[in-house]
Amino acid sequence: MDRYPLNIKTKGYNLGYLGYINFKKNIPLTLDIFKKLHNIDSRYKLYIAGQFQDLRTLAYFQYFIKEYKLDKSVVFDGWQNEKKKIEWLKKIEYMVISSIDEGLCFAAAEAMASGIKPILHNCEGLKDHYDKKYIFNSVDEAVKMITEEKYDSREYRNFIQHNYRNDLQIDKIKQIIKNIEISSKIVQQKFDYKQYWNDRLNNKFDIEGVGYIGLGREYNEYLYKARLYTLDKIIKKLFKKSKLTTVFEIGPGIGVFTNYFRQNGISNYYSIDISKKSVEVLSSKYDNFNFIQGDISENENYPKNGKYDF
Repeated sequence: MDRYPLNIKTKGYNLGYLGYINFKKNIPLTLDIFKKLHNIDSRYKLYIAGQFQDLRTLAYFQYFIKEYKLDKSVVFDGWQNEKKKIEWLKKIEYMVISSIDEGLCFAAAEAMASGIKPILHNCEGLKDHYDKKYIFNSVDEAVKMITEEKYDSREYRNFIQHNYRNDLQIDKIKQIIKNIEISSKIVQQKFDYKQYWNDRLNNKFDIEGVGYIGLGREYNEYLYKARLYTLDKIIKKLFKKSKLTTVFEIGPGIGVFTNYFRQNGISNYYSIDISKKSVEVLSSKYDNFNFIQGDISENENYPKNGKYDF
């Protein structure tokens, strides 16, 4: 709002287009609107401040101007830097946006902040940001909006001031972040992962219970077969010269990997699992291995004597 000063304007004859020019911007519709206005009154002019990004659109633009002899009424001002743009906006009474899709559309917002009447094509996105009274559905509607007597520079600027000024947007962003943080805390409070895993393994203490419930035993067995194959390759690569003797496992579940380590002669094995069922079953099955029931995020559950090979 500080960058674009308000210039009080009245109903006039100068239309403007500001920004890149490509297929999305739908410049043929702007030209159709302007041609109909020019047929009504030859005092209408179209000032284009921008840069063509599409050769076909440029070719059509040049053809249209030549075909309808509008070379004296359509002025191509080229790309405007920030300083030049503010000056360029002073000569415009109407900002025409004919895009086939838009978001906020800075050209419209900057124009309205400067006191210019917006003429906005009804496309996906624009209705989320602008009042319907600034939006047209046809060439005839656009022409009517431009030729009518109603024109209020302060109203256009106030619309941007009340809806999109910086401090308001920053407050909205802060509120979004705050809501995310609150939602995250609520989710954390509601989700009891200890209860979840105890319930899950009490109900289904098998390969599906520790794998993907609903995808079946055969599929999960295949996945674990692939994991065991990968684990075996990694261990053989890491321990070519030295023997693997000590292992610390987080979350042994039903003991798929525990069994692998037993078969490979591991003598010193320590593990933590949050499930009581897991610890009870595995402790009875592997009497010389150490199983602790607890949360892996709590330091007191970790072994205090020495390091482990793997």
